[in-house]
Amino acid sequence: MKTKTNKGITLILLFLGIALFACGYYLGMPKQHSLEMMSKYNQKEKVLESEPNFEFRNLKKGNLRLPEPQALQNVESPVGNAKSVASVREILSRAQLESNPILRNASFAQALGRLNAENLQEVLETFESMPLGFEHMHEYRMLLYAWGQFDPIAAIDYCKMRASGIGAGFATLGVLEGWASRDPQSARTWVEHPENEGMAKLYNFVLVRGWVSRDLEAAGKYVQELGDDEDLTKISGILINQHKKGGGFAQASTWTEGLSNGKLKVSAFNGMSREFARDQPRKLASWLETHANNKYASNAFEYLGKNGVRLTREARSNTFPTSRWESLRNWA
Repeated sequence: MKTKTNKGITLILLFLGIALFACGYYLGMPKQHSLEMMSKYNQKEKVLESEPNFEFRNLKKGNLRLPEPQALQNVESPVGNAKSVASVREILSRAQLESNPILRNASFAQALGRLNAENLQEVLETFESMPLGFEHMHEYRMLLYAWGQFDPIAAIDYCKMRASGIGAGFATLGVLEGWASRDPQSARTWVEHPENEGMAKLYNFVLVRGWVSRDLEAAGKYVQELGDDEDLTKISGILINQHKKGGGFAQASTWTEGLSNGKLKVSAFNGMSREFARDQPRKLASWLETHANNKYASNAFEYLGKNGVRLTREARSNTFPTSRWESLRNWA
C-alpha cells in the first residue's frame, strides 16, 4: 500500500514539474519573438481585410467575419452586369442558370426594367422555356407588369395564349397593374367591359393597386363609386397604405374620416385598425376614441383590442372602458 502511495506522489510531482517548466519557458521567451508573432498575425488580418469587393466586421460571437450587406452590391454576379451586355436575351438566359435567388431576381429585374417594343420578341423567346405557373410566378409578374405599361392588350392576348380559363385571368393581373400605373382610365374601361364581369372583383383590386401609384386622389374617388358587393376592406386597405406612405397616420385618418357613412367607411376604419394596430396602437386608440359613439368604428375597436400588442392590459382597459366595450358588442 505504501509503495502505491509513493508512486502516486511521484507522478503528481512529475506533472507539476513539467507544468512549471512550460510556464518558465514561455515567460522566458524573448519579447522580440512575441512581437514578431503578433506582427505576422496583424499582417494576415490586413491581407484578409484588403480582399477586393468586401468590407469586413467582427462579430462578437466566435469572431466570425462576414461581408457587410452593402459590399454585396459590388460583388460580380455570374449573370453579368446588364449594362455591359448588349443583349437582354443573354442576361435572361444567364439569369435562368443562376441558383442564388437574390442574384437571379436582381438580374431579371435589370433586364425587364429595360423591356420595350424593340427587345420584346427576344425576351419572349427566352421565356418560352419557362412554364407559366407557380414556379416562375415572380418572373412572369415582372414581365407582364413591364409589358402592360406600353402594350397591355398584346400582353393580355399573350396570357390567353399561354394559359386558359382562370389561369389566364390570374396571369392578366400582372398586366393590369402595370397598365393602371401608366394609364388608369383606359385600364378601368377594360375592367368594366362585360366580358370581364366574372373576374371584375379581382381586377378592381389590382386596378386600384396600380392606380394609387399614379394618382391617389383619382383612385380614391373611383373606390367610392364601387358597389357594396366589392371587397372594400382589402381595396380600402390599399388606399390607406398609400396614404400612410405619403403622409403617415394623419393623412390616412383624414381620408378615412372624409368618407360618407356606409360600407366603405366601415371597411376603411377596419383598414386603419389593421394598418396601425401593431406599430402605432396608442395613436390609433386615441383617434378611435373620438369615433366611439359611431357604429362604423365598432369592428376597428375590436381589432385593436385583440391586436394592439404594445398596449398593456391596464392601458387597454383605460382606453376602452367596460361600458364602451359592452355598447360596441350590443351593436353587432
